[in-house]
Amino acid sequence: QIASRTSLTAGWSAGISEYGDSVNEGSEVFTTYFGGMWAASPRLSIGPTLRYTVSESDNIGSRDAWALLFDARYRLGEKIWLEASVGPEFAQTSGGVSDEDSIGITGNFTTRYVINSRWAWTNTIRSATVPAPSETNYLVNDVSLNSALHRQYVRGVLSAGVEFSFSEYEDVGAVTVARSNENTFGVFMQYRRPLFSDRVAFDGLIRYSFNEGLVDWDQLFVSAGFNVAF
Repeated sequence: QIASRTSLTAGWSAGISEYGDSVNEGSEVFTTYFGGMWAASPRLSIGPTLRYTVSESDNIGSRDAWALLFDARYRLGEKIWLEASVGPEFAQTSGGVSDEDSIGITGNFTTRYVINSRWAWTNTIRSATVPAPSETNYLVNDVSLNSALHRQYVRGVLSAGVEFSFSEYEDVGAVTVARSNENTFGVFMQYRRPLFSDRVAFDGLIRYSFNEGLVDWDQLFVSAGFNVAF
């Protein structure tokens, strides 16, 4: 009975970004995670997730981050789902004048509305930290909002939507330019498909973004990864 109410998940993903302007530096972000969920009731599931992320960029060197997240999912009525994941993140950045240690809060919140058996609409608030593309020794703490429509097929889900981000710059070494906050707008398309008796899933993402700030840029981001359920 206990086993039927619990589930374990593990996954790995890699993201690589390149810019159309040679002044800006791309980055590589690799993430692994392991977690579990317990069905506390027919409508509520809770559980922890341990996540490790390493980011590489010529602008900052490398950043290693461990996050311990508390996950919760709740079904409100027949068509609305609420999902939240939040917790502390411990990070170390190396490659600047000196190593920098930091601790912060990371997570996301999602609402999902099931339109019918084939279509769904989601809205998400998410936080993330990535290397700054245009300045040395800066990280970008992003809070993003996105809205997407999802089309369910026999095998897989195709999603498309828009995203808006608020960016706060954090120096992790010696800097020459004081950075102000920036805003970024993007459009994206994502495809997820289960494999091997639904215990492995392929997840691919392509996103085009443009930014207005101290340095204007546009970005094409491509990501691919696999999730494994036990």
